[in-house]
Amino acid sequence: VLATNGGRLISFSLTSHSIGYALAGNFRGQASVANGVVYIANNAQVEARKESDGSLQWSWAPPDGPSAGPMIVTKNLLLVSTAANTYAVDLASHAQVWTYPAGGQLALSAQGILFIAQSSGKLTAVAVR
Repeated sequence: VLATNGGRLISFSLTSHSIGYALAGNFRGQASVANGVVYIANNAQVEARKESDGSLQWSWAPPDGPSAGPMIVTKNLLLVSTAANTYAVDLASHAQVWTYPAGGQLALSAQGILFIAQSSGKLTAVAVR
């Protein structure tokens, strides 16, 4: 189990009922996990960390401010939203590959439609396939 608390990223082992690691920082929000990598907001950047020990693999900073809400990981992209924009970051190159001018809470359908629920109440649907 992964959690953020008091700015720390904490990994709990359910088998040994102990803390696997606790990393200091300014971690916040919900971690997203895929293929042994944890994607988490730390300060104004998004970090990719090895799930087993928390070591930093790479990081990326949204150009318009910190991420807002949980991130979504696909086979090849990390989808990150800020208050104003949504970004796709390539998992292999760690580079931003596209931007959509709407930010908010993200959801991805099985058909490849990205839904962005903006704080204004507007819902945007974007085909990402």
